[in-house]
Amino acid sequence: MMFAILILSSAIFITIRSQVTVTSLVEGRLVQIASFPPISTFQASVTLVQDGTNIILIDTPTATDTAAMTQMLNGMQQRNLSPAQVNMVVVTHGHPDHFGQDGSFAAATHYYNNFIYIGASQFTPLTFDSMGSVQLTPNVQLWQTPGHTPQDVSVIVRNVPSRGTVAVVGDLFLHASGVMNPQMWESFAWNIQTGKQNRNKVICAVDYIVPGHGPIFQVTTEMKNMAACSISGNNPISGQMMMYPGSNMALQCFSNANCASFADYANCVRSTRMNHNVCCSTTSCP
Repeated sequence: MMFAILILSSAIFITIRSQVTVTSLVEGRLVQIASFPPISTFQASVTLVQDGTNIILIDTPTATDTAAMTQMLNGMQQRNLSPAQVNMVVVTHGHPDHFGQDGSFAAATHYYNNFIYIGASQFTPLTFDSMGSVQLTPNVQLWQTPGHTPQDVSVIVRNVPSRGTVAVVGDLFLHASGVMNPQMWESFAWNIQTGKQNRNKVICAVDYIVPGHGPIFQVTTEMKNMAACSISGNNPISGQMMMYPGSNMALQCFSNANCASFADYANCVRSTRMNHNVCCSTTSCP
C-alpha cells in the first residue's frame, strides 16, 4: 500500500493509495454460428476488481452456465477469496448473461442502474453526479453509459499497475474488433447515437477496456483518433478529480506541486462544483 503526504498551507493531509487489481475470472466470447435465423454462442465477461480491502465483482454468468460459474468460483478460490468476501457486485446491464449468478453473493451490496440493493429485501436510490458518475472506492467509479440498453453502467478503475485506467463496460463494447467495426454492436443497440457518445467517452478516458464478450484490450491511438479525443468536449477525462479515500470529497490543492504525487491527477485547477482548487486529471474540472 502506498502513502502520499501533501502539505497544504499549514495543514498536513495523508492520503492512501490502495493496491488496485483488475482480474478476468471469465473471459467473454460471442460467436455467430448461423445467419438465418441468427444463432450465436456466447459467454459474458466476469471481472474481479480489488481496491485495497474492497472486493468488487462485475457481472456474473448466465444462471444455466454451470461451467462459467465453476470457472468464476475457482478463479476466486485461487486468489484465496470466497463469495462471502465480495462486498460489492455491479451489474453492467439487465441482460441475463450478465447477472445470472448474482445470488451466489448474498452478503454483497448489489449495484444495478440507479439502485443499490442490500440484503434480501432492501434497496435505496443510487445518486449519480452531474457528470453521470459516482465514486465507489478510492480508485473505482461507476459511470452511466447507456447505449446497448438504457441502464448500462461502466466501472472505471484507476491506478492499475502497468495498465493505468481500466474500464469494465459490459456490452457497451462486445469485443475489441467491434471498436472500429461496430456493425454487430449496432444491431443489438437500444440507441446507437447515445451509445456512440458513451463509447467515445470511455475510449478517451481509459487505457484498457474489458468488453462484455471478449478479452481485455488496450485502447490504441487509432481508436482515440476515431473517437476524436483531441477535440474539446469529447474528452471525458475533464472533470475527474482526486477524491479523499472513502468519501465524495475532492482533495483540495493550492498548486501543481500539491498534486505531483498523483500521476493521474497532476493538475491543480479550480472546480466550480467543489468551490475550491482540486487535483484534476486534465486542465479542466467543472
